[in-house]
Amino acid sequence: MTIDANMLIYAIFMINLIGVGGFFAARYEFSQLEKETERSRKQIALARERLRERGLPAE
Repeated sequence: MTIDANMLIYAIFMINLIGVGGFFAARYEFSQLEKETERSRKQIALARERLRERGLPAE
């Protein structure tokens, strides 16, 4: 079986489609990670503030 121009174009198109999909998936995951990190920082800051209110060392 030989590879004709249409099969080559289709293969290139699919590879590009997968690449673009991977890019958007990675961007989404990175965005979620940033949100989780920010949430964690806020929780840590809140826990430290509560410890300070009780007069306990925050570190």
